[in-house]
Amino acid sequence: MTFEAKRKNISLTQTGFTLWLPELLYSDKAFHTRRPLLCNEHGLIASTVEPPTPIELRHRALLPGLVNAHSHAFQRVIRGRTEYRTSDKDSFWTWREMMYSAAERLSPEDIYDASRMAFLEMALSGITAVGEFHYLHGSEDGAKYDDANLLSKQVIRAAQDVGLRIVLLRVAYTRAGFEVDANPRQRRFIEGPDTYLRNVEALTEFCADQPMVSVGAAPHSVRAVPLNYLKEIGEFAAARQLPVHMHVAEQPAEVSACVEEYGRSPVALLSTEGLLTERFTAVHAIHVSPKAVGMLARANAIVCACPTTERNLGDGI
Repeated sequence: MTFEAKRKNISLTQTGFTLWLPELLYSDKAFHTRRPLLCNEHGLIASTVEPPTPIELRHRALLPGLVNAHSHAFQRVIRGRTEYRTSDKDSFWTWREMMYSAAERLSPEDIYDASRMAFLEMALSGITAVGEFHYLHGSEDGAKYDDANLLSKQVIRAAQDVGLRIVLLRVAYTRAGFEVDANPRQRRFIEGPDTYLRNVEALTEFCADQPMVSVGAAPHSVRAVPLNYLKEIGEFAAARQLPVHMHVAEQPAEVSACVEEYGRSPVALLSTEGLLTERFTAVHAIHVSPKAVGMLARANAIVCACPTTERNLGDGI
């Protein structure tokens, strides 16, 4: 029995098994010829039971699934509506208005449907795990649901129904930018620090006994979450060893605003405030200096590039 099966307390003698026999199996950083793979009905790899008759995968190679580290599944509904330029004024910021128009209208069931479609397409392309950067929390008119994690659970349900492992990266969002109040179109996103941390705690407890689901903290960006709020999230995540994902230096305007507010670039701010760690993922990290790259490296932080998004929005490379 593998460690994974032991940890999840799954009895290999009481569940069904499938023995796969591909032409090539990728394991230990190399391809192996005609090596079998035994899985139980939960998809966990096993190795110490009497194998059933193998299912031959002729002319096929079997290798680990891919990971999509940064997804906004609800945005599946605007695919094809923003991948073109209508004027010289089109940019990330005009794309954002189209995104708002979708975010304002989606019901909980709509969010489930959009997420399920996105996750099905991921599965078809070989993705088996997703980091879902989820920032819709309130209802269409901004009111709070009785269950503050209702929409997060809809996304989780979609991933489970498809069979993807999911890390629900619950997003913190409280303002539209430096010295700018929250945009009314962001009303579904907004939560103060106490509310946000309480809801992350509750969602973590909800997911505790679900082997294919876990939770991470996700301050949206330096423009959406001020420093004192960022520090609270950092301390909360460190105490619980949660991953932290954050949009970092995606747009020149974001960098300029951060310098104006704090006298430092986004990466420098995160570094000097002790928020860059090996659990931190900087999403995009496009408009960064060589010095900032060094800060990320010394912290053993991760950078998640999103080349399709960065191309479509004209972010840069």
